[in-house]
Amino acid sequence: MENNPDLVGLTTDGMEEWLKNQQAMLLEKADALCGRFYEEREHYQQRAKANRDYKLLGDLGCRARIQSRGGRGIVIEWFRQKYVGEKGNRQAFSTTIKKGRHNNEYARSKVVLDTTTEWEARMFDELEPQFAELRAASRALGKVSRQLLEYRKKLAPLGMA
Repeated sequence: MENNPDLVGLTTDGMEEWLKNQQAMLLEKADALCGRFYEEREHYQQRAKANRDYKLLGDLGCRARIQSRGGRGIVIEWFRQKYVGEKGNRQAFSTTIKKGRHNNEYARSKVVLDTTTEWEARMFDELEPQFAELRAASRALGKVSRQLLEYRKKLAPLGMA
């Protein structure tokens, strides 16, 4: 991640722009890590098709997105995917794996199950510590955003907002 600009002298609007940029930077990094997971999945999908060994496919996935509640945070989550229906008419359903409300890191025991393939477990072990760091940074960014909002509210009655 690139160095942050000096925040001294920024207006509240400037701080808001800085927060948006930080959120975009965190999301970009998380997306790149998710991309590594799916590159590995693609490799094993090709092997599975070539060898007709569909046990290699697995059902684990990960995704990163902006928090839906309008905050500054990003959400990075693991999920399991199921395919239902006849070949050619299949639908994919995903179930998000619960992390815990105030945890930055998923417990390995909740994600890596008996059905998890070796490559999925390896990718979880490689990526989850980095995802946890990004979640922690995102949580801190959310706190800064809430403090800025509180500051603006305090300025409003003074006619300074």
